[in-house]
Amino acid sequence: QRAEELLDLMHDMYKSGDYGEEMKPNMYSYTTAINAWARSEEGVKGAGIEGNDASMATDTSTDGNNTGEEKIKSRNDDEPTMHKVAHARRLLDLLISRYKGGEKGMKPSAIPYTSVLNAAAHCSSALSYNAASAVDEGKTVENPYDIAFHTYIELIRDSDGFGLRPDHLVFAAMLQVVSKHTDPTSENRRIDVERVFDDACDAGQVSALVVRELQAACPSVDLLQRLLGSEQFAREGMQSVDELPSEWTKNVKNDSRLRRLGNRGAKKNSRRGRHGKGKVDRSDATNKS
Repeated sequence: QRAEELLDLMHDMYKSGDYGEEMKPNMYSYTTAINAWARSEEGVKGAGIEGNDASMATDTSTDGNNTGEEKIKSRNDDEPTMHKVAHARRLLDLLISRYKGGEKGMKPSAIPYTSVLNAAAHCSSALSYNAASAVDEGKTVENPYDIAFHTYIELIRDSDGFGLRPDHLVFAAMLQVVSKHTDPTSENRRIDVERVFDDACDAGQVSALVVRELQAACPSVDLLQRLLGSEQFAREGMQSVDELPSEWTKNVKNDSRLRRLGNRGAKKNSRRGRHGKGKVDRSDATNKS
C-alpha cells in the first residue's frame, strides 16, 4: 500500500503544477508498485490508488483540483479483502487505461505483466483459496489463477498491440503459477504445463530457468519425456539448454547463467521434490545423441 501512496503523491505533485515532468508517474512507477504488491503479504482490505471504482480506474484527467484527500475519500471501504494478485492486476489495468487515454509514458512493456504472474506464483494456492476465500462478505473475489492466466494470454498474444515481447522470465513465472495453483493429478495441470512450454519453444525462450520450472511442474516423467523429446533428459537431466533444439533456445541470451543447469538446478528441484513433484538428478547428464 505504501508504494501506491507514493504513486498518489506523485500524481498530486505533478498535477499541482509546482513540479516538472520528472514528477509525472510513468510505466516504471507503476511497475514498481505492482512489484511491491507481488512481494507483499496477502489480504488487504479495499483498493489502492484512486480507489477500486471502475470509473476512477479509467480516469485520465489531469485536473489539479483532484486532491489526494478526495481520492482517499473516494475509496470504497466496503470492498471485500483483495488478494495481492487482484491488486497487482488492478494497477496493470490502470496503467493500460492511462496509456490508452493518451499518456504516452504509460505504455506497458512485458515487465508489469510478468510482475502480476510473480504475484500469483507467490500467493496462497487456488486449490485452498476456492474453498476458503472465494467469497468474502457475500462478494465474489476472483481466483488468482484465473487472473494470472488471463494476464499471461494477454501478454503472449499482445492483445492490445503494445508490441509486447515475452522473455524467458514470463514462461518460467507462468510454469510456477501452474505448479502452485493446479492439482498435480489433474488434466488441467498436464494441459497447462504443455501449453506454456510449447509457447516458450515457439518464442525461442527455453532457458535453464524455464527447464527447471518445467521439471518442477511436470506431474510425471512421461510428460517431461514427451515435452523434452528425450527419455535421458527426462530421467537424468541435462547440463545445458544447448542440448535442446536450437529453435527452442534461439532468443535466450548467450549467458551461462541462463543456459546452464548444473548442480544448482538439481538442488532447486530437490527442494520441490518434497511436494511430490519429483527430483531430477542432472549431475550425470550426457549430451543428446
